[in-house]
Amino acid sequence: MLKALTPFVPLLLLFPGCITGVMIDERMAVDERGEVERSLTIEVMTDGDPSEAKATLEKSVLPREPEWGSVEMEKTKNGYAVRAKGRFERLRETGFDRYLRRSMRFEVRRGFPFIGYELSVTFGSIPSERREATAELVVEVVEGELERISGPLPPEGRARLKDGVIELLKAPARDSGEVEEKIKRFRELVAEVSPAELGDEELDRIAGEVRRAMERELPRRLRERGLIGIVEHDPEHRLAVRMPGEVIETNGEISGDEVIWRVTGEDYSERPFRAYARSRKLNLPALIAAVVAGAAACAAIAILIVRRSRGEYS
Repeated sequence: MLKALTPFVPLLLLFPGCITGVMIDERMAVDERGEVERSLTIEVMTDGDPSEAKATLEKSVLPREPEWGSVEMEKTKNGYAVRAKGRFERLRETGFDRYLRRSMRFEVRRGFPFIGYELSVTFGSIPSERREATAELVVEVVEGELERISGPLPPEGRARLKDGVIELLKAPARDSGEVEEKIKRFRELVAEVSPAELGDEELDRIAGEVRRAMERELPRRLRERGLIGIVEHDPEHRLAVRMPGEVIETNGEISGDEVIWRVTGEDYSERPFRAYARSRKLNLPALIAAVVAGAAACAAIAILIVRRSRGEYS
């Protein structure tokens, strides 16, 4: 049975290969003026040919000079890594951050007696974007085939098919048992939305068209959306930030003078994940100005009192 249904397998085993993981390790040091130093390591790990790890990096949008001060690629024990360093006048997204769907913001709020600082890094949901693009293609293929076989697909059937495909893609099949179960569910989905009853021959032909579209068309669509390279493998992020002043609120882990976030694909799989930290330090210029103004006011009052006192006893 599984052999007869293998045309469905490319749908269920997206992005096959020997890549075992992608790790992005980044450190930021933000000063009170908003200037930031960034050091970044992007490592692709493999249990096979290291050249696949290198090719995965090269398909990605990586840090580039001169925007980043230095960028280098090197072979590691388990694959390849890119290392980059840069100093920026303000915290902002680079081409690499936009590729990762990361937006960043750093704000300074000057008040009395503290100056407040707030950093936020929002991770967009790349896995859901990838599932959406894949499901759109699968639905187009199935819809076209069903229209030839049994007539137009009702809008509600199209929506149900797309939702079902997205659900199937949320977790990749890890063994033959899961592959067979997902294939079974996909066949059921197609049969459920079809305006007419389908036999195995029709289902197998639809499967073949899906396979061909996955091989020929899907890479182009993902490339157009910037969804190839390291983002194909749900990278894990480790972000460590040193803030100015004392950290007073964060959803990360405080370790010494840094705030650390460990963000996995699950954290931003369904919705954006926002890492944030707030810190503060005494507003010394404002405090000094207040002390000087207070002292001047006290001196003025003392002089006035003395003058009035002398006037009363003269």
